[in-house]
Amino acid sequence: MAERANIEAYINRLPEVMGYSIKNKRIRIYVRKLTPEHLAVKEIMGYPVEFIEVGVLRALALRPMAELDRTARFRPIPGGVSVSALTRDLYAGTYGGPAYIYNDVMMLSNNHVFVPPGRWSDPPLGWPIIQPGTFDGGTREDIIATLRAAVPIKFGGAPNLVDAALAQPISPRLIKEYEILGIGEIFGARRVTYDDEGITVRMSGRTTPYAEGKILDIDATVQVVYDLEGRKVARFDHQILVTPAVAKPGDSGSLLVDRNNLVVGLIFAGSEKVAVANRIDHVLRAFSISFTPSGKDVWGPTSVTLGMIGLVGAVIQGVGRVGGEKVGQVG
Repeated sequence: MAERANIEAYINRLPEVMGYSIKNKRIRIYVRKLTPEHLAVKEIMGYPVEFIEVGVLRALALRPMAELDRTARFRPIPGGVSVSALTRDLYAGTYGGPAYIYNDVMMLSNNHVFVPPGRWSDPPLGWPIIQPGTFDGGTREDIIATLRAAVPIKFGGAPNLVDAALAQPISPRLIKEYEILGIGEIFGARRVTYDDEGITVRMSGRTTPYAEGKILDIDATVQVVYDLEGRKVARFDHQILVTPAVAKPGDSGSLLVDRNNLVVGLIFAGSEKVAVANRIDHVLRAFSISFTPSGKDVWGPTSVTLGMIGLVGAVIQGVGRVGGEKVGQVG
């Protein structure tokens, strides 16, 4: 009895615990969210420990909370909501989540979300970013950041690794650090390996509040269409493919996370069959950023070629211009 009391006292000092069971020389702990602190505990008083994420346990007679409108105005701003460049073009993508240069918080999304249409190969640094995006009613009054950095997109057959950009908020107080709506707190990042093919991953975006899929491939080469006519095409190497198609138009910029809330990819494209994400190690290295102020994200991969894959990032309506072409919408 004294041993059990000591075990229970240890468990109750851990964060996010929703319940536990102790039997047959085995301890199972049910937590709201898995954290690195949980994963560091391998045994308690000589007994092996298993952590299981169960979320918040609610009485089911209660009414569920209403789903938040991801196209609305948020202050402070969590990951998973509508953003765009300030432009006359009506479009919107997703602000993926916060990233850090040392202790300075930045906003991470795609080049084609933070950069005005038609400037993807020549990003205008300092350009204003708004939340929500122009498609969702955002105006000059909604400026929340400026373009800090963007990896130019190369068209015409030259290989790309990432469709990614960083924005610097006009005030750190505008950003809700660590949180992605529908996902929760992000604990860092890790690079995928072949062993990850088949694992479950999750995303949360402007159009799709929450979706799960499985990694089909971690090393695909894809051709991504950036206009409706199929004339503006970019090649991307070493991409993650997720099935089924978890992302829809407007979800570009969403982060792809594993069950431990570690980021593995940055979604930027897709079709009716798959979603496509940049490998997150390529994204973070491009900007020398991290998902934690300490910079202690996890690191350490590959070729399948698909046909044309449509852009999911910019939702565009009305008469706008994407890559110099008039469009009605991108999907």
